[in-house]
Parts: sequence; C-alpha cells; structure tokens
Amino acid sequence: MEWGDEYAYNSFDIDCLLNSFPGDLEFEQIFSDIDEKIERNAASLQQCLKDIQSEVNKRCGSDVPLQTTSDCLEWLNNYSSGSLKRPSCSHGDLIKFFKTLQDLLKNKQNQEEMILEFLLDVSSQCGVSFPCTPSGTSFLFTSRASLHAVEDHSSMDVKSLWDDIRLHLRRFLLSKLQSHNKINNAPHTISFKTHCIRQLLFLYPESEVLAKYQSLQNKLVMQLLENCFLSYNREANLDTLIHGYQNSILKLCKMIKQDFYVLSEISAPSSALKFINETYLDSIKEEMTNFLERFCELQFKENAVHMVKTGKSSSKHRGAVHALVTHECPRKGRTICLSLYELRFLSQLIKPLLKLEKEVQDLSQELLLLPRISRHASGVWKKPNGELLIQDARANETSILPEKLLQVKEYTLLDFGWRSAFKEVSLSVLRCLTVAMEDHATQVLHREQNEKSSAVNYTMSLVNIQSVWELCRVTPEEDQPKKIAKFCSDIMEEVDMMLPLALTCRDGSFQEIRANFVEACCKVATAVLARLEERSKEVPSKIPLQNLYTLLATAIFVLQHFMHYDDLMKETSKKPLFLAPVQRYQELISALQFQVTDYCVRVCAMSILQDAESHHWDDCKAFYEGERCSFSIQMWHYFCCALHHDLWAVLPPKLAQEILVDVVEKSLDLLASRYSQAHPSYKRTPQIRFDVTAILICIEEILWSICRSVQELLNPCECINEKILKIHTHCNTLFTTMIILTSPLTELYKAFQNGTDDLLSDSSESPFNQPLHWISCIEHFSPSFLRTLSAGEIAVQGRLKLLLSQPCCNWNLLLETLLHDDCLILKILLRSEFSVEGTLSKYEEKVPHAGKMPNQEPSLTEAIFKLLSYCSLSPQSLGRVFVNYMELEQLWDFLYDITEVTWSLNQ
Repeated sequence: MEWGDEYAYNSFDIDCLLNSFPGDLEFEQIFSDIDEKIERNAASLQQCLKDIQSEVNKRCGSDVPLQTTSDCLEWLNNYSSGSLKRPSCSHGDLIKFFKTLQDLLKNKQNQEEMILEFLLDVSSQCGVSFPCTPSGTSFLFTSRASLHAVEDHSSMDVKSLWDDIRLHLRRFLLSKLQSHNKINNAPHTISFKTHCIRQLLFLYPESEVLAKYQSLQNKLVMQLLENCFLSYNREANLDTLIHGYQNSILKLCKMIKQDFYVLSEISAPSSALKFINETYLDSIKEEMTNFLERFCELQFKENAVHMVKTGKSSSKHRGAVHALVTHECPRKGRTICLSLYELRFLSQLIKPLLKLEKEVQDLSQELLLLPRISRHASGVWKKPNGELLIQDARANETSILPEKLLQVKEYTLLDFGWRSAFKEVSLSVLRCLTVAMEDHATQVLHREQNEKSSAVNYTMSLVNIQSVWELCRVTPEEDQPKKIAKFCSDIMEEVDMMLPLALTCRDGSFQEIRANFVEACCKVATAVLARLEERSKEVPSKIPLQNLYTLLATAIFVLQHFMHYDDLMKETSKKPLFLAPVQRYQELISALQFQVTDYCVRVCAMSILQDAESHHWDDCKAFYEGERCSFSIQMWHYFCCALHHDLWAVLPPKLAQEILVDVVEKSLDLLASRYSQAHPSYKRTPQIRFDVTAILICIEEILWSICRSVQELLNPCECINEKILKIHTHCNTLFTTMIILTSPLTELYKAFQNGTDDLLSDSSESPFNQPLHWISCIEHFSPSFLRTLSAGEIAVQGRLKLLLSQPCCNWNLLLETLLHDDCLILKILLRSEFSVEGTLSKYEEKVPHAGKMPNQEPSLTEAIFKLLSYCSLSPQSLGRVFVNYMELEQLWDFLYDITEVTWSLNQ
C-alpha cells in the first residue's frame, strides 16, 4: 500500500509543528484573514438573498413587489404546496382502510407496534401526511396523496375513526413509557423513550404529546418527593430523612438528564426548557416550600414548649407562651432558634440542590447550546456583561425572520426557584449560624485540651483525609496532606457542612448569611491557628516530634479549605473573602516547615552524629577490629529512614520530598565537613572507608525517593532543584576524602608526583568532576540500576523503582515508564493479560455461567489501548503495541480470512 509523500508524517513532524507555534503577529494576521472571509461570506449571502427576492418577484407577477425576505420565503412555501397535484381517493376506500385498522386493534392483541410501523412506512414512503390535530378538533386531509379527495360532508366519519385509532395507539405508547420508566441514563433507555415519543408525535401535536409525557413524569416526581417529606414530624430522625431526600434528588437529577437527552432530539430548546421547569424545578420548589413551612411550624412550637418548661417564673408568662403556641402568629419576620444539628440538616437540604443546579445547567448548555447566564430569569438572553445576545426585532427585521424572532422571545431559561423556599428560614439561619459554629469550635478545642492534659506522652489523634474529604478531588494529589489532627477535622467538618448555606446567596437575607458565615469562619480559623501555634511551641519539650508533622499537615489542610471557599464564592464576590486567614496560615506553614527542617538537622548535628567512641580517630586500636561502620552513621541511616516514613505518611507528597531533601543535604554537608577534617591513625583508617562507603550507599538508596524524574536522577546539573546537585557534590567530596585518607601512599605519590597541574588542566574531563561519579565507584559494593549512566539512560527496572519510590503516583513518570524502550512494560502486561484470559477461557468452557459480569470495569487490554490513543505526540507507540498484540493474539490470519469471506460474498 503506497500512500505517497503527502501522508508520510511522523511524530518528528508533530514536534516541529509544535516548536513553530505562531506568535502574536501571526495570530493577528490569522484573525484578520478570518474576519475578511466572514465579511465576504456575509456579502455573498446578502447578494444571494437579493437574487432570490428578484426571482420571486418575477415569478409571482404581482403589481406590488415583495419587500422582505420573509415574504419571499412564505410565497415560495405556498407556491410549493399549491403546485402539488391532488389525486382523488374514494370515500369508501378511506373508510374501509380505517375500519380495518380499527378491527385489528380491537380484536387482535399485540398488533399496535405493527400498525404503527405500517402507518409510518405509508407516511414516509408514499408521501401520506396523516392529520396530527389536537384531540377534539375537526380536520381536513391536506396530504400529498389520495387522502385529499375526502369530501367535506364525510370528514366527521373519517375523523371519528382516526381519533379512535390514534387514541388506542396513544394509550399503548403511554403504557409502554410508563412500564419502562427506569431511572437511569443508559443509552438503550434513552433511545427507547425517544422512539416512543417520536411515534406519539406522528399521531398528535407536540404540545399535546409533551403534556401527556409531562403528566407521567410529574406523577413519578411527586411520588419521589412526597415519600421523603411526608414522614416528617417531631419524632422524625432528621438523618434518616435527609438520606432518603438525597437519594430522591439524585434520582431526579438522573431523570432530568434523561429527559434532556430525549427532548434535545425531538423538541426545540424552548420546549425542552419549559418542560424541565414545569415538570421538575417547579415541583421541587413547591414541595420544598411546603416542607419548610411545616418544619418552621414544628420548630416554633418546640421552642415555645421549651420556653414553657424553662420559664416558670409566673403563670402570666406561661399564659402568654400558651397563646403563642395555640394562636397563629404573623409569619413575616418570625424567627426560630436553630441548633447546630438543625442547621446541618438545612445545609444538607441545600447541598444536593446546588449540585443538581450545576449539573442540569451544564447539561443544558452542552445539549441545547445555550449561553451561560449569571442570573436566572425569563426573557431575552443576555451575556454576563449585559450585552444583548438577541437584539430588538425592529432593528433586525430585514436580516432575521419574524418567525425566528418570535421563537426567541418564547424561550424560557432554567428557573431554579428553590431558593425562594428557604426565605422562610433565612432570618433564623442568619441569627443562629455564627453562634453555632463558634460554640462547636470552642467545644472541640476544649476537648482536645483535656486529652492533652490527661496524657503523659501526648500524641495527636489523626484522621486519614483522602477517604473522607471531598476537597481531595479538587486539590492535586501531590499537594494533599494525608493525615491531619482529629480536632481540626471535626471543626472543619462542621464548617464544610455550613458552606451550602453561604453558597445559596443571591440577594437579600442570603447575602447577610454569607457575611455571617465568612465572619464565623475567620473566628474559627483564628482559634485553630492559635492552637496550632501553641502546640508547635511544645515540640519537643512536652510533645513528641511526630506532632510537628501533624501540625504542618493540619495547617496546610485548613489553608486549602479557605482557598477553596474563595474559589467557590468568586461568582458572588469580586474580592477575596478570606484574605487575612490565608495570609496568616501561609506564614504559619513557612514557620513550621523551617522548624521541622531545623530541628531534624540539629538532632543530627548535636545528638546522632556525636559519638566519642566512633570518632576517636587517633586511637591506636581498630574500631571493632575493622568489621563495622560507626554507630553514629548507623543511627543517622535509621533516622533518615524514620523521617522518610513519617513524612510520607502525613505530609503532602511534594512538601515531604522537599523537607527530606533539605535534611539530607544539610546533614551530608555536616558529614563531609567532619570527615574531611579527620586525621585517623593507621588502625582507624579502615573505619573511614567503612563509614564513607556506608554513607554513599545510604544516599544512593535515598536518591530514588527524592528525585521526581529521570532527569533529576541522571542529570542533576540540568535540573531545577539545586539541592539535588549539592547532595552529589557532598557525596563526591566524601568519596575524594576517602580516597585521599585510605589509599596507599605509593599510589598517591604516583598520582601527585608531577604536581597538580596535569589534573587541573584536564579537570573538565576528570571523572571526579562528574556529579554521578561516586555512584559508579560504589557499584562494586552496592549493585545499582544506575549503571548505564554514560549513555544518559536508565534501565526499565530502574524506572519502575523510581516510580514506586515516589510518595504518590507521579503520572508523568508513569507515562514515561510505560512508553520507554518501545513500550516494553505495556507489551509485558499484554502478554500476561493474554495468558490470564487464556486460562479464564478454558475455565469458562467448563463453567457455563462464568464470564464478564454486567457493568464490569474495562479490561487491562482496553485500558492500555485507550491510554495509547491519547498519546498524540507519539503515535508510533500505539502502532508498535498494536502490532505486538495482533501477533500475540494471532489476529492477522483472522483479518485475512474476513477479507476473503467478504470478497467471496460480494462475488
């Protein structure tokens, strides 16, 4: 197969195209060319319309010429309809045809589907337009076939027969829709409902079909909402109620999505939006309003009863409260006392509605291509900046058809009116929100203080946040803390619970609720910050070092929360709302990070590496007969391993690597300085060799964890992180010190007998000047995957070790590893998958029901090829793996056989 040079592109060409990306001047020229083409197209369209108008005026032969384009199109439409011939059809044949259909429907079962398909075929293939008039109206056939010949005096007989037929078919189709009213968005369910509604539209007008379908959906919507709200009373468990409510809203969201998909295929956007508003959004608003009225009534009565129980100072007071309970008081301005539990309940009512609003609005913009609006209102669409998307009809009547303008005016935007239902409780929320949040934070902090006071060796209780907090889905994994203090988790959990109350704000009292929420958050943040600072000052005198990692992770967690709140409230606020807490927490995080690094380095310098017995270099006796390294080096290695474990378990991965790099680099600097100043005796010289070799072996193992890419590992001179290069420099210094202190004097004399001029003149090529030289020198003692350093490459096993040593999944490194060495790992995975599938196929032959379960996750093979399909910059990778897979599965012969069979069938 020869495709020619035109298609001989490869990934190199793509790279060249990306490198030659146009600049600002090129972009301006491109946009200028596009504008010029648009203007030429517009002028061409205007000229075409003028030519059509001129030709129509010639054809119509009227004394008064047609002035507008809409008049010309209307005349053409009438001319096309009127020019059709009207073949005759006898009245008896038409009656006989309809009676036959009627008898089939009444006397034989399950004939509805066949008759519907028959009528549709007659309409589409024979050009017969069956009347689609509303129920109860008269009609005359105006089709392009023989049905036109029905006389006026007999139209009522035909009408009654046709009405009876389509009524029967409508009941059949509505019954099908009702029986298959599954709440899911599976493609087969959507296609089934779309097909049924299309058949209904063949029988009845769109307005009547949508009304019937809306009635079906309304019953299901009301059933879902009433089931979760009817059980509410004084003894009702709010947690149980909210669980059922959230499930109902989730089902409603699926129903709305399903109807959006269906209606976008068969109806205009205005009709679809009107349907969604009336069927779902208005129903939600109505039920929520009724429920919150009952909720306020019960809460008001409970508050009054509580006042009766607590205020027994006088009978007059009791009588006043009794009157308050028994007589209806004005609702306007009435407030009730809400506890934290009840505020949480109201917030959980709002949260699924906010999610539903976002998903439905996104789906409407995707399917109906609607513009995004900043306010929910009906009328002419506007952009967020206020510019009209559709101008006045009078100003554009020559360029836009009046019919189109009329349709635009009829568009109704999605009306999420559920917020108005919460106005009943807005004043109560406004009064109770700040106090409830502050009281809860105070109680949690007091409980933490009591735990600390009662513990001898206090260690903070930790919470794993990755499986609990939704914030983890927003924050990149490398910046997410893994564990935080439990007391902070308890506080921020309640703050998160109250967040939906602030997100509902649009105007009026809701704006005040948001202001109160921000104020309460700032006070809570200040209290938590003070507790974190207090605990950090107690390390290590009163509480262990591990608490310092927890404090740092907790501060990062709180900071990310408030930054996330700022992002969520950007739509309703132009300025940052949590600027002061964010700045204070950033300062605390910097201070804690410095405290962790400084403490670890000081522990190494003043405690771990201080060993009089190990560092007695002028001792004439060998250290443990020259069979082991110093105790201080061994303890330093243990300390680095423990630090690595603690940082990886608690802190965000990126920050954990930064801290470990800092501690290792500074402790290595200290070791290099000390060993370069050592003057060992003859018996203590082997100890220098043991110690330095042990240090280098430990550093080589640590490098896999602190390097984030192959480039950092192999080319430290070119990487951004200077501390990695400093670590290599310290290692080379230690290695040089070991060579000078432990090499035989004869070898040193030979190397330096001519002075150092020869060494300095060739310093650029000297192996001692290469950052990774020390690794190649210890290979004899510690075989490493870093062997082919001269080629600037690393073995696949080394890439896998680097990938598995990271504190979290490094996606860039994973992709590089999978594509490395002609996708070797992917080929190995496919081969292993092939062997597993072969074993399963043999098992399935013995066990008939074994096999793939429904909704099963895609196989490894499917995942591999899906991944490669996105690698547009390396298309050759997909080709190599695909060829390997075809050979593995022996599919080439299968494709050849398919070609042969197809060719023989065609012959």
